[in-house]
Amino acid sequence: MFVKNDSSAEKRYYNSKIGVVTKLESDTAHVLTPDGQELAVQALEWTNVRYEMSGDDISEDNAGNFAQIPLKHAWAITIHKSQGLTIDRVIIDVSEAFTHGQAYVALSRCRSLEGLVLRSPVSSLNVISDPAVRRFNQEAERYQPDRLTLERHREAYRVFLLTELFNFGGFKERLKKFEHLLPNAEAEVLTVAEKMAQALATYSDERIRSAVSYFKEKLEVATVSLHQALNNFVGTSKELAAHADQLLQWIVDRSSLLEKFTKEEFSAETYLEGQRKKVKLTNSLLNQLNAKPNEALFEQLMEWREKTAKKENMLGSMLFTEQTLAAVAAKLPQTLKSLSGIKGIGPEKTNRYGAAILTMIRTYEHQKDGGEAQVKLF
Repeated sequence: MFVKNDSSAEKRYYNSKIGVVTKLESDTAHVLTPDGQELAVQALEWTNVRYEMSGDDISEDNAGNFAQIPLKHAWAITIHKSQGLTIDRVIIDVSEAFTHGQAYVALSRCRSLEGLVLRSPVSSLNVISDPAVRRFNQEAERYQPDRLTLERHREAYRVFLLTELFNFGGFKERLKKFEHLLPNAEAEVLTVAEKMAQALATYSDERIRSAVSYFKEKLEVATVSLHQALNNFVGTSKELAAHADQLLQWIVDRSSLLEKFTKEEFSAETYLEGQRKKVKLTNSLLNQLNAKPNEALFEQLMEWREKTAKKENMLGSMLFTEQTLAAVAAKLPQTLKSLSGIKGIGPEKTNRYGAAILTMIRTYEHQKDGGEAQVKLF
């Protein structure tokens, strides 16, 4: 069993992954994993860091280092160590379980009952429940709400969500650096919303719809004004761009929510349904400043990575990191040799995936330049 995550870009193994040692060399162990890969594993370094308080600051002190091949015998692991694992065959002993949840964690590790063997019988003493959960269940039975109470709380929740719909506190907070771009926002949006808040519980459906239309129109005007002025005001400041994006995203989300109630009556269910629908901000100012070279190619490479990783039953980041594909898109390598030299690629991955990557680069350049780009594979 591996006892440490692979620190290399390939991420070939992780803590608690199992395998069979097939060959040993002086400084290397060759491990065959359940997915059929044979990995050459060498020693990794562990650092023992000691933390100490120094006034109001926390300082780090390196108490020592050691290096070893990150493997240990996998004949047994503790229940705590097994959390998160899915195992085909397992022998379980929960006779010494000492805290709540242990028996559940152990018994739910195996994929099927056929692969599960109990080393000792499971008694009621081994299945320990959380006292807090027991108390909650007892109180839930004791304080069953009647229909009148349920309706009262349901209405209170509806009014709370209605208040949230017309709560422009988030708008006010995000507007702080841009007030001069929307000089009428305080009087036409924030002040009106604050005055409405106390009376919302008495609003009829018609009055709610009128309020929705009013604020939706104001946010539409604000959006147009901001798009006209933000680019010049933000300039090349990534900090201002990030704040501007947060403001625009808030307006887009709230406008989308308000739009829903121009056609439908307000209810808790409809509000929650609309809130779950997130609208992606287009023309992000920060994305424009952070745009990667040849970003269209980068997006194609990322999409190809995910499809390839899915076919090979692995995580996309274990195939190629985002930084590696960004470097490929920026450098536009023309040969397998130059592709292999990019950090995170190497000869092995070049042999397996190089032709596909260079084909995408060739197609991208052809579409970009409107002519044929000759790509030599060797």
